Amino acid sequence: MQQEIKIPINLGTKEEQIGDSNSSNIKISSLQSKSFFKSTKEKWIFFAFITPPFVISTISMFHLVSFFIQVDNYAMALFLAIAIELSSIMALVGLAVLNKLNKSTLWSLFLILCIIQILGNMWHSFTIISDDSLLKILELLSLQKDGWSIRLVSFLTGGILPCISLIFTKLAVEYFRE
Repeated sequence: MQQEIKIPINLGTKEEQIGDSNSSNIKISSLQSKSFFKSTKEKWIFFAFITPPFVISTISMFHLVSFFIQVDNYAMALFLAIAIELSSIMALVGLAVLNKLNKSTLWSLFLILCIIQILGNMWHSFTIISDDSLLKILELLSLQKDGWSIRLVSFLTGGILPCISLIFTKLAVEYFRE
């Protein structure tokens, strides 16, 4: 007498029978791969839009260390910078692929993290720029050397990177939302 045992595993739709005719037959559902991307073109587009934010996050992490080290020791500054950048990447991933989360909360979080990145990048640019380079940039922009023009140069040389990251993120989210 042949006995059939069914194992209730719901991993896909295709069922395969395992076993020969003399032994018990076990029906197991096989896992079918489900792809987030509809085509190779979409995969390339996704990675083209997501690569700049990841690279900018890495650069901003080093800049944030120089910012946080002003108020904390090196180890804590490094951990804070890593935490901010990982949070930024997780918010990016949440915006790109998770549909069940509140998008306005994720955008608010990403915006706050972006502002922190802007401050860190501006601080690093402010502290690292030489007087000769600063004067050349100010001359190019036809500005006098005062506090606000130096802040503008710091924003243009470092603070704009997280803004670019935010724009790429928004474009990627809009493209894949359709």
